[in-house]
Amino acid sequence: MVKKTLTLLTLLVVIVIIPYLKQSTQADSFKELPTGTVPEGAGEHIATVGGWNLIEFWHYSGAYWKATTRTSTGLKEIIISDSETTENNWTKSTFLMNKIYENGFVLEYTIDHPEAVIDAINDGKTVTPVINIDSETIRHSGSDLVLENFFNFDPLPEGLPSELPEKPQYILSDDNIIIRALPKLNCQNISLKEKVIFYPHRIPLVRKGFGSLSYSLFNRENAVNRGVGYPPDPFYYDRRTVDYDQIENIDGMLKPGFLVTVTKPETKDEPSDKIQIGYGTFANAGAVSIRFWYPIRVDYYASGGIKPPPSATPTPTPTPPAPIISDGTSNQTDSAMEPDAECIIKADERGNEKFDVEKGIPVRESLYVNAHAHEYLFDVSYTEHTHSETEYIKVKKTWHLKWQEDHGHSETEYCGSGISYHTYGNYCTDSDSDGVKDSCPGHAYNGCRDTDGDGINDSCPGHSVWNPKWVDKTDTVVTYSDLYEVTRNYSYWTIDHFEAFIPESVTVSNNALPGGSIKIAASGISVPNISIS
Repeated sequence: MVKKTLTLLTLLVVIVIIPYLKQSTQADSFKELPTGTVPEGAGEHIATVGGWNLIEFWHYSGAYWKATTRTSTGLKEIIISDSETTENNWTKSTFLMNKIYENGFVLEYTIDHPEAVIDAINDGKTVTPVINIDSETIRHSGSDLVLENFFNFDPLPEGLPSELPEKPQYILSDDNIIIRALPKLNCQNISLKEKVIFYPHRIPLVRKGFGSLSYSLFNRENAVNRGVGYPPDPFYYDRRTVDYDQIENIDGMLKPGFLVTVTKPETKDEPSDKIQIGYGTFANAGAVSIRFWYPIRVDYYASGGIKPPPSATPTPTPTPPAPIISDGTSNQTDSAMEPDAECIIKADERGNEKFDVEKGIPVRESLYVNAHAHEYLFDVSYTEHTHSETEYIKVKKTWHLKWQEDHGHSETEYCGSGISYHTYGNYCTDSDSDGVKDSCPGHAYNGCRDTDGDGINDSCPGHSVWNPKWVDKTDTVVTYSDLYEVTRNYSYWTIDHFEAFIPESVTVSNNALPGGSIKIAASGISVPNISIS
């Protein structure tokens, strides 16, 4: 038979961002973490998760920058004084790494296992994690976004504590993975001073894709803190950001005419002329932070445990492979490997046979052989995978407001004194009984008063009258909801094994045939077009 094999593989990758938690571990129990390339023999890919860490430096009034992080060995911090930054040390990798080394500034990730990893561990499989940079989370791309630019892989100087990881390390438990690594700080060769021409301080700018600056925002009119804002970056795709040329002056005022996303007391967009960076602190290098981010992707691979099914062999009585059973999946097989071959040997002519071959062995008479079998044989096994994925979303609502405001003013009307005559027909009388109100004598009024008792009304202070002036007003307000948890269950199928066969020839063996057997080539059978749905 001619063997036609079709192998299909469907792979779906799921990313969950889970925040890292504190957990105490011993450094000597960690192993070097595979990075980039999947190790040989790691097995099949079973799950993917994400991890996130952030180093953020803020400037303090004591003339220094400080960043902190919490590890299993306690709180760690890095302090860089203003005097150390005068020679552009922010751009010197040796200076920055020495600060990391001296302070034992280790980043730690504690990431809960996906269900597929827990199942693999319970099944006795060998689970291998492989780490890479999660560029999709930060929405950046580039050949420089590699692990070696985010974490240390170089030999450590002598005399440092032994628990510092020279390369990223991990420890795998039944419930989670803990990853430890020494971070790198990646700054550009230019500073905020080159971007904002009136700004006197050389606050470093972070390399694109490795972090950004952030601003502490305040209301202009009342110094209320409104959270944080950022300069433009793909990572802040859903926020209204502040570009460098939109900063108006050294006091941190913003130019009018654009919207800024604030985060306190709620996330919303505010007109830029209501917001400023800092409140009396921007001019002294305050209200600005330097952020370095460390997004990772952990791919899990599993080997051992259940073996894949063997390839089917086209024999007269084949045994189909047993289905694979594992937690969290549903396996099915379908097979038609029995050829159900039939053969007849009779004497010519067909349909007018001269004798029964079963009752006599021919010597010179002609015989014909007719064989029947299935045109195709096939064997397939496939697996249904079910998953649950949770995303956290927030709703953005834009309000287009219209209202009126009274921009009128107050005036004083002076009463004076005299006679006030009514309008004809109002408060008038009919003086001659002809039915027409023809007498409107009016009445005296006096809005003045005698202040000195001499009988003369000498004070007419008047009274205030409001003259309204209604003005149409419009505004646009953008608000953001709290985070909502949305969970979706889904499933998909993978074809683990598929083979199809068409007959090439048939061999008929019988003592009535010349030489005891005859081989007949198959004809008229085309190679099928195969589709599976």
